[in-house]
Order: sequence, then structure tokens, then C-alpha cells
Amino acid sequence: MVSRKGKGKPSLRDARSDETGALHELATRSLAWWGYDDARLAAWQPPAALAEIIVAEMGGELAGWAGLRPGAKKGELELPALYVDPALMRRGIGSLLLAEARRRAMRSGARRLVAIGDPNAEPFFRETGGRTVGRSAAAELPGGESARFEYPLGLTIRVAEREDADDISELVGGLAVAFLREPDAGEDAPLLRSFTPEAIARYVTGDQYRYYVADVGGRIVGVSALRDDSDVFHLFHLFVAPEWQGLGISTRLWAAVRDAVLDEGDIPPDGAFTVNSALGAVPVYERFGFGATGPRVEKNGIAFVPMRLPVSTAR
Repeated sequence: MVSRKGKGKPSLRDARSDETGALHELATRSLAWWGYDDARLAAWQPPAALAEIIVAEMGGELAGWAGLRPGAKKGELELPALYVDPALMRRGIGSLLLAEARRRAMRSGARRLVAIGDPNAEPFFRETGGRTVGRSAAAELPGGESARFEYPLGLTIRVAEREDADDISELVGGLAVAFLREPDAGEDAPLLRSFTPEAIARYVTGDQYRYYVADVGGRIVGVSALRDDSDVFHLFHLFVAPEWQGLGISTRLWAAVRDAVLDEGDIPPDGAFTVNSALGAVPVYERFGFGATGPRVEKNGIAFVPMRLPVSTAR
């Protein structure tokens, strides 16, 4: 049982071979929270054929775990195990484990992730984008029932719409702290005030901006935006949710806004793309071909590196 009351932020890692007993104990505690009696809990067995086990820790102790295995159908990966220590419920641990499972499923090339869970957890799976696709007897829990929830994993890069403003604002506002010199400044920072849903709606519907979003199963996981300043095209946004990073989504978002400009053809010969890069993102923009045009800049509570890419060498 967690003894440090979940201090700190949860972190993820792969399970170790010597943790089998601890993972079993945590899972039975989690099932007991749903009201299963001792006899049925004693008969419970972990889901079979798990290929990957992801562990969540808080304060250096186990907080939850999830298990993945190949699905019954082609292009499908199953999540038959997702357990959180009852003492740490409603801390976002289940959502974190599920997001990592979706990321791994997408990285593996799966077209959908199918979560198999206790019917009592249906609100959680539905709120996180799962679609109920059936129920059956629980193989691991005699006399129990399991429900199946399907998560589509197809990635779509599309033009943003006004209705996306709230989701874009939430995504960008949460990640823009990477620019802040004082991350604890919160909503008082001028930069963050420019990312309100109302401001985003004006940008999306305005003639000066090109906005694209990365959509996975109806959920916005990334955004890119380019502002047209005549001979300069400024990359205003390029953000991908942390759990979806490392899958090439930022590259596709950049390509979408870049190509929207280049395909128009009416570009000044000395035109350029520019970006004010967060300090940690400089290597990403260098891979896209951008080069720094000066040293680090600190202005209005933010820090960034100005970068430029001539249109003539953009692709």
C-alpha cells in the first residue's frame, strides 16, 4: 500500500521482473475497491499474454499499472489491465497510464486500442474517448463481467475550425509554460493570456493565420499555426501533447502549414519562415532547417531563441 500519500508527480516506466507480486497485490486492492468479495479476489489471475507492462510511480512507490497485448483482430492492440491504487484514485494516474498505452499502440502501428475493464469503470473509459463495443464474462475474475472500449488511433492532420478553439487553448496554454522565465507566473503571464479560447477563435477565423490540428479519434493532440506577415511567415504555434510526442506528429504539423504557404506559389524570393523557439525546442527546429538569428532573448517574462528558415530552402 502507498505509504507516502502520493507525494510528487506520477512518473511512468516499464515493469521489472521482480515486481510480479507487488503488481498482483495492487491489482487486487484496486478490484476490492469495486466491492468484490475475498473469495473472488483470491481467485483472480492477471490477464494472460501481456507483452508490455507499464508502471506508474508516485513518491517512489507503485501507484498503478497497465498491461498491453496483441488484439484478437488485425490492427488491434488490447489493454486488458489498468489498475490504480485506491489511495491514489482521482489523481490522474489512470488517465496517464491510458494515454501512454494509446501512444504505444499508435507507435506500434495499431489502428485501434481496445481497453477491457470492469463495467463500473465505464464512465472513465467513455470520458477519455472510449466507445463501448460489448460485454462478456471476465476471464480473470470468476463470476465477474468485463466491458470492452474501443479507441480509434488514426491520425488526421486537418484545418482547424472555430469549434476547436477551446481544445486548442487548453493544449497550448498547458504547454506554453516552456517559454516562461518563471513557470509559476501562471495566468498572469501576458503570453498565456494570448491563448484564451476567445483569442484562439479570433486567430482561427482570421485571414492572417493558417491553423492546423492533429486529431486522433476526435481528440486534438497537436496544433500548428502560421501568421502571414507578407514577406515573413511566422510559426506562431507548434505544440504536441506530451503523451503523443515522439511519433512524428510535430513534423507533420509543420509540413502542413509550410506546404500551405509554398503551394500558393506567390511568395517573395527573399521570403522566410520564422519562429521564436522555446529553449528546449531549438534542436527540433534545427531538424526542420531553421537556424538561430541571434542569442537567447528575454522579453515580457518569456525566454526564446529567434530562428529563421529561407523559403527557398524550406523543402
